[in-house]
Amino acid sequence: MTIISILGLAGRDRDGNPTTSQYVNATDLTLQDGNYLNSTDVLIQNFDAEFFFIGTEKAIATQKSLLSYQDKRVLWKAFDTDNLSHVFQLVLELTENISNNCIVDLTHGLRHQTITAAFAAFIRTALSKQKMKLLFAADSYDVSIGKHYRYIYLDEYINLAAASFTLSSFVKTLSAPSDLYDDPLIDALHGFSRELFSNHLSALFNRALPTLDSALQSALVSNKLSFLDAMIDDALLIVESFKMAKSHPELYRTYLDLADIMFRFNYPLLAATYLYEGSQLYFYHHFHRLGITAEPPEYDVLSDIKMYVSRGVVSADLEIIDEFFYCTNAEYFKQASDVFENIRLIRNNTAHLNLDYTNEGMYESLSDAIKLTKQLYLIDDIFAHLKTKGDQNSPSCRNNKIFFMKINAHFFDKEYGIQLSHKNIDKHAARLLLVKHRDYAALAMNMEDKTKLNKAFNHHQFHQILDYALTLKTSSVDTMLLQEMIKSYQYR
Repeated sequence: MTIISILGLAGRDRDGNPTTSQYVNATDLTLQDGNYLNSTDVLIQNFDAEFFFIGTEKAIATQKSLLSYQDKRVLWKAFDTDNLSHVFQLVLELTENISNNCIVDLTHGLRHQTITAAFAAFIRTALSKQKMKLLFAADSYDVSIGKHYRYIYLDEYINLAAASFTLSSFVKTLSAPSDLYDDPLIDALHGFSRELFSNHLSALFNRALPTLDSALQSALVSNKLSFLDAMIDDALLIVESFKMAKSHPELYRTYLDLADIMFRFNYPLLAATYLYEGSQLYFYHHFHRLGITAEPPEYDVLSDIKMYVSRGVVSADLEIIDEFFYCTNAEYFKQASDVFENIRLIRNNTAHLNLDYTNEGMYESLSDAIKLTKQLYLIDDIFAHLKTKGDQNSPSCRNNKIFFMKINAHFFDKEYGIQLSHKNIDKHAARLLLVKHRDYAALAMNMEDKTKLNKAFNHHQFHQILDYALTLKTSSVDTMLLQEMIKSYQYR
């Protein structure tokens, strides 16, 4: 066993004569009740241990003249007068390599109880993994024996303070410091925080959440923790919000709830990330419902769906119901695409390190995105209204430039072997200009197709089609008008 005692001047009266006081043991240590010079004397007489006595030069001199220590293993260490940091340093140095049981006696040497408490908290935190007892002989009074000093452990009081600090941190930030204390509530708070901020949702919901719920319920009925009831109630409300998030059968609802929670606790990056992933899962949920994809929601599948919602780009892995499905539902896709793009920008700006970036307006934008996402996906559930049968005569289809390019590309490829972009307006228009200027070399046309194209330039209707197709970059378009022009030309 190792015993560290911080020395004081107790043991002599004002005239310098030795004095004794009665010490009573209220711990599980084998200390004999009786009259002793001071607490250090109690420890020397009751234990065969390795002793480290630290104090000022004056305290050391006083105790050396009082104590019977010659047959004990004692090391004396002096610290600077009133230099508390030096005391911290000495204790840390002395305990650095201790592997056995250790007692730290804080009865003497620290002039005020507040300093004793602060010192005890520091020592308990720094050395919590060791088998350590913090001992203190407190002033006491009993009718039967009068004034005396009663030994107690400070650990229990330190743990209560630690529980208060950890719980306060959690209800304010969802964060709990490392589990330095052997306490079920602190362990549960730390475990929940660890799984949450490591994005380990399976462990969070299946293990950490029920463990924390149980620990808080137990703490609520604990007499020792009754002073924490208000904070425990706050923590239980947080637990309820996570239980609600877990309860949804649809994963996208869980993610959107988590986005709201993390935003309320001032974690914009995590909020934006949950909002981003939740939006993708919302798209997937309805695409899977409609049979557009049967694959699990893995990265490639989510990316394909995201590209379709945002731009109408069809992946080979998506079974699109109708070629006019996108434009028929363009209003819903645009609403989803606009809010998703805003979320993407917020997430990227907060995730990527950039010394020039400021968060001005970011919180307002993220708050608006969360509110709009709730409205679109949870309240209105806009994708529940997607029409599975396309309507090419609807205004959104007739004015859709993607379909306009597809119709155009199909005509020029079928009639003249000219390849046009289906997706990029600039590339599409650039190739049409090559056609207008009859740049056959740049178009890489064969002789048969060149002959057919030369004949086409003799027809007024062909010029109408070409000129109208070139308005793609500068004005609105009408796919039905283009199709009528093409039919009139083909059946001339």
